[in-house]
Amino acid sequence: QRRVQGIRGSNNMSFRLSALVFSKDRPFQLQQCLESLFGCILNPSALPIKVSVLFTASSAALWAGYDLVRAAFPQVLFIREDNFSQQLLEWAADSDQDRVFAWFLVDDILFFRPYNILPALQLMANETHQDVLAFHLRLSSHVTFSHPASAYVRTPKLFVKSPTVDDEHSFLEFDRTTGSHDWNYPWDLCGSIYRGSDAVAIIEGIRTTLGESAIGHPNKLEAKGHELFLAKSTPFHQKIRCFCPAYPILYAITVNKVQDQYNTPIYGAEEAITNATATISEGQNGSQEIQFNLQDMESMLLFLHQSRRLDKKYYRMSSYNSVHIPDFILESDNPTCAEGSPLVSVLLPVHNGAEWIEEAVDSIIRQSYNNWELIIINDCSTDNTANIIREYVSKDPRIRSEDLSSLSGVAFALNHGLSVCSGSFIARMDADDISLPHRFSKQVHLLQTHPEVGVVGSAVEIFTTNSPSRVFVPPSSPALLAWNLLFTCPVVHPSVMMRKAVLDEVGGYPTCYQHAEDYALWLKLLPNTKITTINETLVRLRKHSGNVSTQFSAIQHSSCAEALRDVLLAQHSLKIDLRTAAQLQDLARNKDTFELSDPKQLFELMVQWESIVLNSCPITAPERKRISDDCTSRLGEMAVYAMQQDPLQGMHIWQRWTQRKPGVKLQNLFK
Repeated sequence: QRRVQGIRGSNNMSFRLSALVFSKDRPFQLQQCLESLFGCILNPSALPIKVSVLFTASSAALWAGYDLVRAAFPQVLFIREDNFSQQLLEWAADSDQDRVFAWFLVDDILFFRPYNILPALQLMANETHQDVLAFHLRLSSHVTFSHPASAYVRTPKLFVKSPTVDDEHSFLEFDRTTGSHDWNYPWDLCGSIYRGSDAVAIIEGIRTTLGESAIGHPNKLEAKGHELFLAKSTPFHQKIRCFCPAYPILYAITVNKVQDQYNTPIYGAEEAITNATATISEGQNGSQEIQFNLQDMESMLLFLHQSRRLDKKYYRMSSYNSVHIPDFILESDNPTCAEGSPLVSVLLPVHNGAEWIEEAVDSIIRQSYNNWELIIINDCSTDNTANIIREYVSKDPRIRSEDLSSLSGVAFALNHGLSVCSGSFIARMDADDISLPHRFSKQVHLLQTHPEVGVVGSAVEIFTTNSPSRVFVPPSSPALLAWNLLFTCPVVHPSVMMRKAVLDEVGGYPTCYQHAEDYALWLKLLPNTKITTINETLVRLRKHSGNVSTQFSAIQHSSCAEALRDVLLAQHSLKIDLRTAAQLQDLARNKDTFELSDPKQLFELMVQWESIVLNSCPITAPERKRISDDCTSRLGEMAVYAMQQDPLQGMHIWQRWTQRKPGVKLQNLFK
């Protein structure tokens, strides 16, 4: 709080927040929304706040439920809906003032992590950031899928605006026009904050352009406002910069629907009922297990009467790829992991890492998950690395040092570490990177709750001393990761945690692919296990001139091609030459100078790999569509190159492409 007040005072800024929550027939979910809002987000002593709830109900029982919620939150203004558009305009009039921010919320939102919104609002209030449209609290790097559209999204580049992503007020900036779906949904009533004057002008613009009925219902208000932005019928469409938190702080628990304006999807009733199994206390009569249909609003009043709570810890530890989620988990329903807290062995190979190794080791010591051992493999360092390691070993019995007798390289050092470690889970770490405190907790939780997953990585913050930090977001879908492995290495090696048994099954790291041991390992593991990522930033990845990818880029590129060629032959009987393997990555890297050695072979290989991925394991319809669309686009781009290089041969490739998907537009997806 002292830090927040200091920021506020130094900028001589004073403003307040006016929040409006829309609620219908969901008193229990509203109660959970408000409780989490005040518990996780709001600090009235640091930021003046007025919370209003515009609500309605369809039965006497639900009205009575709202009375209970009103009694629990005397600091909230409850407005019983009788003329939505008029009441909205009255609320807006109070928000149309200098230094007022308007915050829109819906009752099925749950906040599950402490977060300080003040620094982002201070920046929005600054004259230098008047082109920032909104602070979208529902977004963060985890959003790679849109549930309403049932489609994977295009994530824009995410730049870190706070000093790091490792604090409770860190936030990101993005250009919404470079994203899709949720990332380019500028007028959003599910957790977004706007300048009060902007919000009022947008609402008035909707009414003026489309009529009073367009603001007569919250879903219409949102949808019609979005239409104005798409049609560029509002001057605010020129504001393309937006903010969002650096990590997930809320989910919309989409298990029931109360509006009848649009056919928006909810998660299936069968799934919802399964997740709603609850043990209801009956006092002296003991308890009983009841299954609930979450679309029956009155039955959910039992949760309100029993003072039940949604399990914020469960949502904080779990990993989702969308804003809207299907899991309705009450505190006592949170399944415990039978495995307990397994030992995590952290492998940290180092050669001359004295400059940053202390930051790396300290980040392991600060982990919220305590059952770990750190094995530092010193690969013949000639600087002060050995002395630093000895100091840590003397102070913490969980830290061990292994000294190699000759300079051996990362793959050999890692395999040596594997031979002496005791943990069932293996976490990778580099001497120049930083793990965020909740990294191990999140990754252990995922591995314990998803036994089919053998490797889990994460999103990472890429930082350097002379340019803005940004967040890299790999695919989280195992199928999309497998598809992308044909062209690149989408898994960030220093961010992964793996099952030791999975590594042992393939004999550890391949040692014959210099500076590409990680890429070769992922290719070898594909038939044996699932590889996924948590799209939350769990590691800070330092970029500098000494990085392997910088120093040995050409060698690494060649080694990746060799690994791909060898694995395709060994595992799938696909025979390609080394040049073709290298060109799969060159398609994205060197477009201006790219030459195809064998377009036909390259075309066939992409189609065959698509078939392998689509048929290797059960995948969802959106995953299938995303892979098919990406394959078609890549083939189309290759057809263009082939036409430019050799029109006669290229025409054959072009015809193959048009036969595959007639009428498709050629798109450039190599970002």
